Parts: sequence; C-alpha cells; structure tokens
Amino acid sequence: MSPRERRLEDRSKFWIGMIAVGVVTAIIASMLLYRQIGFGYTRYKAEFAQAAQLKKGDYISVAGVDVGEVKSVVLDGTKVLVDMRVRDEVKLGADTQAAIKTTTLLGSRYVELRPRGAGTIPNKRIALSHTEVPYDLQALLADTAATYEQVDTTKLAQSIDILAKQLDGLPEALPDAMKNLKELSGIVSTRRTQIGELLKSAATVTATLHRQQANLGHLVFQGRDLLGEFVSRKASFQRLMASITKVVDLMSKVVVKDRPAFEKLLQQLREVTALASDHDDYMRNLLQILPVPLRNLTNATGSAYSMNINLTNGLVVDNWMCAISSRAEQWGLLEYFKDCA
Repeated sequence: MSPRERRLEDRSKFWIGMIAVGVVTAIIASMLLYRQIGFGYTRYKAEFAQAAQLKKGDYISVAGVDVGEVKSVVLDGTKVLVDMRVRDEVKLGADTQAAIKTTTLLGSRYVELRPRGAGTIPNKRIALSHTEVPYDLQALLADTAATYEQVDTTKLAQSIDILAKQLDGLPEALPDAMKNLKELSGIVSTRRTQIGELLKSAATVTATLHRQQANLGHLVFQGRDLLGEFVSRKASFQRLMASITKVVDLMSKVVVKDRPAFEKLLQQLREVTALASDHDDYMRNLLQILPVPLRNLTNATGSAYSMNINLTNGLVVDNWMCAISSRAEQWGLLEYFKDCA
C-alpha cells in the first residue's frame, strides 16, 4: 500500500518559502540575462572619422525610432570603431549608412542608421565611406589654412591701423562700457551653477520634445483639422454668435432696463421661499395627517379605485317622478314608485 501524499499545508513553510524565493530569483535573473546576452539583437560595427562625443549607452535610431544602443566606442588605428546592438527585425542592406547626430542643445549624441541596398552588411561592419560625423576637425583645419592663405595681409594691416585711429577719438563712455562688461562677466561667473542648471533643464526640454515629436505632429494636424471645421462651419458659427447677441440684448432689457421690477420679483420670491422655510413643520404635519382623511373619504364614497353615485332619472322631486313613473312603460323606463297616489 503506497503512503498517502502529504498535503501542502502539512509541508514545511520554511522550505516552501525558500523554493518560492528561488523561483522568483531565477525568473528575474533569466530576464536580466536575456537582455544582457542580447537575444533578439544583432551586433554591428561602424567606422567613424572621430567619436564626436559619442559614448556607450547612446541610443540608435532608424527613421526616428529607437532600435538599439551603443555598446562601446574604441579607437581602431586612425579611426573610431563603434560597436552597436540593433534589433533583429531591422533589416540593414549592404549600402546602409550611419551618422552621428546631435539630439539636445548640450550636444547629446545618437547614431542614425539609414538602411540602403539589398542583402546584408558585409562582415556586419559599416565602412568609413558610409559614415558621417557632425564635424570633421581635419577638414575644418584644412579649410582654415586654405582660407588664411587667401587673406591679403597688407590690407589687413591697413584695416587694423584705421580701426586704431577711430578708437583714439572715442568718448570717455567707452571705459564705463568696458567696466559694465567686466561686471556682467563677473555676474555670469558667479551664477555659473544656475546657468548650468538652466542649460540642463533646456537639455531635458529638448529631449522631451524630441521624444514627443510624433505627438506634436498629431497636435498640429488636429489643430489644422479644427481650423478647417471652423472655416467649413463659418455660417453656423455666425448664426450662433448672432443668437448669443440676441440673448444678451434680451437679458440687458430685462435686467438693466426693468431692474426695479426684476429686483421686486426676486424680493417676492425670497419672501415666498422664506415663508415656506419658516412653516416647514406645518407642511410636514399636513403631509403626515392628510392621508388619513383622504383614505376615510375614499372608503365612505368609493369602491376600490372608483366612486358609486346613484342618480335615478336625475335630481327631481317625488311628484315629478310619480308622473314619470306612470308612463314608464311607455317610455321604456323603470318605475319609480309602483303605487303613486
């Protein structure tokens, strides 16, 4: 005979609790491990001319939708190699382009992917020729050198000489202006913490606007539809305004022109309501005792929900009724008296 199985209530509560804690811990750990291992994501690498302040944790966007994040930014020879984790459902062709973009006023960065071409990215690595950065420092310096070579130094010296002569005749207000400028610089220096908080708040606002750009677009479209409805219902709106104007004019005549009569009416209404309020106990007593006489009157004169009244040939005196009774058979009526004198 097999031993009877123990019920759950008979088992050790300590071990039941330990098993429950272990199961919950295993579920949480598996969820975290699932995200860390990257199930559902594909790793890509992209070559950039420079990092442009891009860092680990910055998000990756395709057509404005967050599809992944930057896992690392490392130096690879003369270029920067960015390791990206992108969701599997995002299809990136062989000619896919990547660009580092600015998302806030303080210069927060993200990577924008532009899927191009058929097939897949070779070796899951986007070449340097298919990437962009916000600015190229080497190209900027080269442009500066080329521009400086075209400057006419002789004319530049003459311009500076003329500017010095013009400054020589400036009024005495210039030193005061420079002093005020110095004080302004000191104020900005002492308030740098508050200015930093202001810029941080501006960055938060900019990020919020970036995240809510779709909702803002819907709001603009809804505003356009609302204005369209106003335009299409212009005639109805004008009639509504005309009706409101008439109501206002009528109220003006009643309240403004007949104000004494209107105030007298309000005073009488107040007196009536005050009288009813002062005699509220009488009204309650009347409502309490009124059903009794009404019920007695109904019982005396009625039958159920009706009242019986016997009016034989109308309300007439007996002599008339005797005369009528003598000819009742002729007229097809009931005899009033069988023996009328």
